[in-house]
Amino acid sequence: MHYKKKILAQLVLTALVLCVSILLGNSDKIGLCSTNIASYDTSCVTRYEESFAQPIFFLSLSLLATSIILFFVREEVFKSWRRFAYWAVPISIIILWLAPTSTPGGIGISFLDFSKQTASWLVSSAFLLISLWIIVSRSLRATSK
Repeated sequence: MHYKKKILAQLVLTALVLCVSILLGNSDKIGLCSTNIASYDTSCVTRYEESFAQPIFFLSLSLLATSIILFFVREEVFKSWRRFAYWAVPISIIILWLAPTSTPGGIGISFLDFSKQTASWLVSSAFLLISLWIIVSRSLRATSK
């Protein structure tokens, strides 16, 4: 049961991070950016929304969904997933930090454009899919023993 406390703490922390990302996504409404119509600073809103809010939101949403599922599995499954998460989360954060805020332009082929938004979708989707694969495969292996 000790691992369930860890999962519960992870759920609470992830929910808090998700709330912070929602607040950052509404930076003009919470006072981080100017709300004056004459001097509305779109670069400020874009900076908070695209640089911080979107990547944090998608990654924490994936982690939240995974944590909810992990709450109902055995400890061995949780430990297997945790080994994956120990290296996947830092690598995801580094990829999101290094991704450019806007597309560099160039060729004009839309699927080659790589930005923070694209990176956050790819990283969070990959994290969720790999997590689900680990959870399902380890759960099936644990029940067959």
